[in-house]
Amino acid sequence: MNSLSTDILHKLQLSHRGRERAISAEDLARYLSRQEAIPERAVRRAVHELRLRHVPVCSDPKIGFWWPESREDAAPAVANLRKQFQPIRDALEGLEAGLDETFGPATLFDQEEVA
Repeated sequence: MNSLSTDILHKLQLSHRGRERAISAEDLARYLSRQEAIPERAVRRAVHELRLRHVPVCSDPKIGFWWPESREDAAPAVANLRKQFQPIRDALEGLEAGLDETFGPATLFDQEEVA
Protein backbone atom coordinates (compact mmCIF):
# COMPACT_ATOMS: atom_id res chain seq x y z
CA MET A 1 0.00 0.00 0.00
CA ASN A 2 1.48 3.35 -1.01
CA SER A 3 1.67 6.34 1.32
CA LEU A 4 -1.27 8.15 -0.30
CA SER A 5 -3.50 5.10 0.22
CA THR A 6 -2.31 4.79 3.80
CA ASP A 7 -2.96 8.49 4.45
CA ILE A 8 -6.45 8.25 2.98
CA LEU A 9 -7.24 5.17 5.03
CA HIS A 10 -6.09 6.81 8.27
CA LYS A 11 -7.96 10.05 7.54
CA LEU A 12 -11.21 8.22 6.81
CA GLN A 13 -10.93 5.88 9.79
CA LEU A 14 -10.15 8.71 12.20
CA SER A 15 -12.35 11.55 11.00
CA HIS A 16 -14.89 10.30 8.47
CA ARG A 17 -16.66 7.32 10.00
CA GLY A 18 -20.16 7.01 8.67
CA ARG A 19 -21.86 8.39 5.59
CA GLU A 20 -22.95 11.55 7.41
CA ARG A 21 -19.26 12.47 7.88
CA ALA A 22 -18.18 11.91 4.28
CA ILE A 23 -15.43 14.10 2.80
CA SER A 24 -15.35 15.19 -0.85
CA ALA A 25 -12.48 14.17 -3.14
CA GLU A 26 -11.57 17.84 -3.44
CA ASP A 27 -11.40 18.37 0.33
CA LEU A 28 -9.56 15.09 0.86
CA ALA A 29 -6.99 16.01 -1.80
CA ARG A 30 -6.56 19.46 -0.23
CA TYR A 31 -6.12 17.94 3.24
CA LEU A 32 -3.56 15.39 2.02
CA SER A 33 -1.53 17.88 -0.02
CA ARG A 34 1.71 18.71 1.72
CA GLN A 35 4.53 20.08 -0.42
CA GLU A 36 2.66 19.61 -3.70
CA ALA A 37 -0.96 19.45 -4.70
CA ILE A 38 -2.55 16.04 -5.00
CA PRO A 39 -5.03 15.78 -7.87
CA GLU A 40 -8.53 14.50 -7.10
CA ARG A 41 -7.93 11.78 -9.68
CA ALA A 42 -5.01 10.48 -7.59
CA VAL A 43 -7.32 10.29 -4.57
CA ARG A 44 -9.88 8.30 -6.57
CA ARG A 45 -7.16 5.99 -7.91
CA ALA A 46 -5.85 5.37 -4.39
CA VAL A 47 -9.38 4.58 -3.15
CA HIS A 48 -9.74 2.12 -6.04
CA GLU A 49 -6.47 0.45 -5.03
CA LEU A 50 -7.66 0.20 -1.42
CA ARG A 51 -10.86 -1.50 -2.54
CA LEU A 52 -8.86 -3.97 -4.63
CA ARG A 53 -7.06 -4.86 -1.38
CA HIS A 54 -10.46 -5.51 0.27
CA VAL A 55 -10.43 -2.27 2.25
CA PRO A 56 -14.08 -1.12 2.45
CA VAL A 57 -13.81 2.56 1.55
CA CYS A 58 -17.24 3.90 0.61
CA SER A 59 -18.14 6.75 -1.71
CA ASP A 60 -21.02 8.62 -3.22
CA PRO A 61 -20.44 11.07 -6.09
CA LYS A 62 -22.56 13.72 -4.38
CA ILE A 63 -21.05 13.61 -0.88
CA GLY A 64 -17.60 11.99 -1.07
CA PHE A 65 -15.75 9.25 0.79
CA TRP A 66 -16.31 7.67 4.19
CA TRP A 67 -15.36 4.71 6.36
CA PRO A 68 -18.47 2.55 6.87
CA GLU A 69 -19.81 1.95 10.35
CA SER A 70 -21.96 -0.99 9.21
CA ARG A 71 -23.15 -2.84 6.12
CA GLU A 72 -26.19 -0.58 6.09
CA ASP A 73 -23.93 2.48 6.09
CA ALA A 74 -22.08 1.02 3.08
CA ALA A 75 -25.25 0.05 1.14
CA PRO A 76 -25.48 3.33 -0.87
CA ALA A 77 -21.85 2.94 -1.99
CA VAL A 78 -22.42 -0.66 -3.05
CA ALA A 79 -25.59 0.34 -4.94
CA ASN A 80 -23.73 3.17 -6.67
CA LEU A 81 -20.92 0.87 -7.87
CA ARG A 82 -23.46 -1.68 -9.11
CA LYS A 83 -25.28 1.08 -11.00
CA GLN A 84 -22.01 2.14 -12.66
CA PHE A 85 -21.14 -1.44 -13.55
CA GLN A 86 -24.31 -2.32 -15.48
CA PRO A 87 -23.76 0.00 -18.48
CA ILE A 88 -20.21 -1.35 -18.86
CA ARG A 89 -21.50 -4.93 -18.71
CA ASP A 90 -24.18 -4.09 -21.30
CA ALA A 91 -21.57 -2.52 -23.63
CA LEU A 92 -19.29 -5.54 -23.27
CA GLU A 93 -22.11 -7.96 -24.04
CA GLY A 94 -23.10 -5.86 -27.06
CA LEU A 95 -19.52 -5.79 -28.33
CA GLU A 96 -19.13 -9.54 -27.92
CA ALA A 97 -22.47 -10.22 -29.63
CA GLY A 98 -21.50 -7.94 -32.50
CA LEU A 99 -18.18 -9.74 -32.90
CA ASP A 100 -20.00 -13.10 -32.93
CA GLU A 101 -22.44 -11.83 -35.59
CA THR A 102 -19.64 -10.34 -37.70
CA PHE A 103 -16.92 -12.99 -37.36
CA GLY A 104 -18.72 -16.04 -36.00
CA PRO A 105 -18.66 -17.44 -32.47
CA ALA A 106 -15.42 -17.19 -30.53
CA THR A 107 -13.36 -20.31 -29.98
CA LEU A 108 -11.72 -21.27 -26.73
CA PHE A 109 -8.42 -19.83 -28.00
CA ASP A 110 -10.06 -16.49 -28.86
CA GLN A 111 -11.05 -16.05 -25.21
CA GLU A 112 -7.50 -15.45 -23.96
CA GLU A 113 -7.13 -12.21 -22.06
CA VAL A 114 -5.12 -9.47 -23.74
CA ALA A 115 -3.18 -7.20 -21.41
